[in-house]
Amino acid sequence: MAKNKFEKLLSPIKVGQLTLKNRLVRSTHEARFPTSGGHITQQYIDYYEVRAKGGFGLVNVEAACVDPPRGAHGLDCIRIDDDKYLPGWRELVQGIHKYDCRTFLQLLHYGPWHPGAFTGIQPVAASDVSTMLAPGLKGDSPRALTIAEIGEIIDKYALTAVQARKAGFDGVELNAAGSHLLDTFLSRSYNKRQDAYGCADLKSRSRIVVEIIKAVKKSAGQDFPVSIMMNGMEYGDPDATTVKEAQEFARIFEEAGVDSIEVRFWWAHKTFSMWPDLLYQTVPFEKLPKELDWRHKGATGFSSLAANIKKVVSVPVMSVGGYDAVLGEKVLQEGRADLIVMARRTIADPEYPNKVASGKMEDITPCIGCIYCATRLASDVEDHGGIRCTVNAAVGKEREYEIKEATKKKKVMVVGGGPSGMELARVAALRRHEVMLYEGGRKLGGAMSVASLIKGEKEDLDALIRYFNVQLPKLGVQLKRGVEVTPSLIKEIKPDVLILATGGSYVVPDIPGKDKPIVVNMSDLSRMLKRYLGFFTPKTLRRLTNIWMPIGKKVVIMGGRIHGIQLAGFLADRRRQVTVVDTGSESELGEGMEMERKLTLLVHLNEKGVKLITGAKYEEITDKGLVIIDKEGKKLSIEADTIIPALPLKPNAELLKEAEGEVAEIYSIGSSSNPGLIIDAIADGSRIARVI
Repeated sequence: MAKNKFEKLLSPIKVGQLTLKNRLVRSTHEARFPTSGGHITQQYIDYYEVRAKGGFGLVNVEAACVDPPRGAHGLDCIRIDDDKYLPGWRELVQGIHKYDCRTFLQLLHYGPWHPGAFTGIQPVAASDVSTMLAPGLKGDSPRALTIAEIGEIIDKYALTAVQARKAGFDGVELNAAGSHLLDTFLSRSYNKRQDAYGCADLKSRSRIVVEIIKAVKKSAGQDFPVSIMMNGMEYGDPDATTVKEAQEFARIFEEAGVDSIEVRFWWAHKTFSMWPDLLYQTVPFEKLPKELDWRHKGATGFSSLAANIKKVVSVPVMSVGGYDAVLGEKVLQEGRADLIVMARRTIADPEYPNKVASGKMEDITPCIGCIYCATRLASDVEDHGGIRCTVNAAVGKEREYEIKEATKKKKVMVVGGGPSGMELARVAALRRHEVMLYEGGRKLGGAMSVASLIKGEKEDLDALIRYFNVQLPKLGVQLKRGVEVTPSLIKEIKPDVLILATGGSYVVPDIPGKDKPIVVNMSDLSRMLKRYLGFFTPKTLRRLTNIWMPIGKKVVIMGGRIHGIQLAGFLADRRRQVTVVDTGSESELGEGMEMERKLTLLVHLNEKGVKLITGAKYEEITDKGLVIIDKEGKKLSIEADTIIPALPLKPNAELLKEAEGEVAEIYSIGSSSNPGLIIDAIADGSRIARVI
């Protein structure tokens, strides 16, 4: 029998007295769906059950509020502090246990991250240090806890652990990482106290955590596993926790009774610090912490910190940060960690472990690293719509979006091989419809191929396009490339359902000079790039554009929303002098981008010397550039060799009008009807595929 190449990853391991069937751990992250007065809802139950069914050995469940509402992310937090909340939790745990999967409940106090500006409750921390707040966080400066309050919080941790055990959880995880409440005691960056919980030495800094561990063990039972999430190192502040201090903390925690340790990293005021792969993309290499492992472009970057902790403790050590199965197996085989923790991949594909175990790696829906799942929540504290995923439209709709065979098999004609068309074809084929997908170009991807060229490694759209290229033929979708769909072809095919996924139309401002040779329309640029992509991969073409592009040295981009500023970054990296002119306000720059990426890109554009002009009115295009009226009412001429309109798309209803009356069931989806982001296009295709 052939040896499984994921032998270590799929082998069992003990955490305390608990045996896990494999070493794949689904990381704690917030789904943040609406609650029912603090009660767990069916949406939560379905979300976690699907991931347990996917084959994980351990599923960590996001924190119920330890200290409601002061210790939560907001007023609408899930709770477990009273027996009235237990029925929903018990149902959730039973759903996870059905699949031979173990589950821990995270115990977390947000501390300084509580959004006091929205709740009216001042957040708390070890000390009243306002600088602990990360950029963009909507909250107030915290106040220091009193000794009496610390004692009350320790008791609340113990109570929450007891409630978790009553609900059926197999253990609990203490979150002492990031700059949440417990870390504000551990780190001298935040702890300025001079009492028993103060910064004098490691013992006093770790006292609150040690007392919580002991209180949990005493109250919930010595046999009840307690895991701890901690920073293996902090960065960005002279008083940040060092590697040696983290090692000593780990020894102290093990002695206090913890059964496993998950090792993370924290970079003060660096919003990407929880994702090593994104740190690698956004921070110049020479400025990255040398203590982390950058061999895999950031993925597994924190494994060096896990290895440091593993040297000094005997309990299992968990490593997190950009892992896939291959890198996870490598780190386990090297003895750098005992378990591999994943978050984003479990959102994109909850069946990840089962597909790995069965050798069906090509069937794994790829996480493209867009971090929309995280930044949507982090950037809007008031948004309780819950987590979303660009590539998995079923997130938060697991029961509603369960694939069911169609009651009536239909002939489905899909026009357009962009994200909405490909996703509709995939889901419709899974439902056993007869699907034909027509794409006018030589390759699938549509505008996503061009977006992949511009975004580069920051979002792995290439992987998503490869996934669809494998899945569609495998599911029996008939691919018709290089075919222009006309009304006569639609009449000839006679589909039961016609899907128009032709994408939106590019907009050119109707001003004098719009047809001058100096103007390179996005439609022309897109056609040209698609032609080149017929011969080169996006990765190869990205390299070639560093050498030559049919774009002048001085470029003016009309439009500063998502398309405009991403294009500006692409061109600036290729030594173009770029000016972006937008009619909106400064706050509207980058509209449509995830907040974290937007802020990072704006900083990068500034470093590259890109000029950003807002509040302007487009007046005229001349042979020498663009004439505008600025927000002060002054007329300005901006010199340019090339002018590129990069304005929001408009719907494309041309074929819809021509096809009406020819087919009984017609849908216009994605940017054809409502231009938006890739996440919106895929969501639209997935939704419509389930109703046809």
